[in-house]
Amino acid sequence: MIDWESYSGQQQVRRRDRLGKRSEKILALRVQGYTVEELSPTHFRINNRLDVWPIHNLWHDLKTRERG
Repeated sequence: MIDWESYSGQQQVRRRDRLGKRSEKILALRVQGYTVEELSPTHFRINNRLDVWPIHNLWHDLKTRERG
């Protein structure tokens, strides 16, 4: 039987870890000349065109309306 409380706590730790690592990489793009705007702790906009959600590794191109 699955202990859902334990699983939920472990999932939160994994998400927090992913967020930290991926956010650092996104913010490091500034050094390479990209514009990076932090819209929320879990949502970034790069060059006023690409929205990125690092926890779930999702993106949305505002110009072409493509998602992935």
